Amino acid sequence: MAAWVETRWKGEGVISHDAKPLLRAGLGALGVVAQFLDANYTPAKPRPRPDRSVPPVVDYAATTGLRDLLRQAGVIDNRLALATAGGRTSVLTREATLVGIHIRQHTPRRNNGRKAPSQLVIRRPSRRSRVVPAFPWAAAAVCGKGQW
Repeated sequence: MAAWVETRWKGEGVISHDAKPLLRAGLGALGVVAQFLDANYTPAKPRPRPDRSVPPVVDYAATTGLRDLLRQAGVIDNRLALATAGGRTSVLTREATLVGIHIRQHTPRRNNGRKAPSQLVIRRPSRRSRVVPAFPWAAAAVCGKGQW
């Protein structure tokens, strides 16, 4: 089960009484993963292309939030199975460990006219799966912080 929760934030400094951590912990205790989306957020207007056409507005924050929610809930598409099973679509026949690396540049938003420097964010997610015929890629352990 997953919850996509709308929040409202006016973008004014730090929230001193943010209920998201408590809500996330409460939902987690019930086995519900959560992703929060600022209902006041509006995506940036795209710049015109050289031919003066304007590309459509894309809400990357909502798209990324939804992808992360589906990832937390264990919903994945068939690309992982196809990439790791060499075209076979059957379940695992032996235990497997999938290790990846995710590198991105984090560019903070401006706050009171000032912008913090960009940071390089590096994560090494991994997943050890066991053989369960009724459930492909059943997790034996998931690692995101260097430990199983």
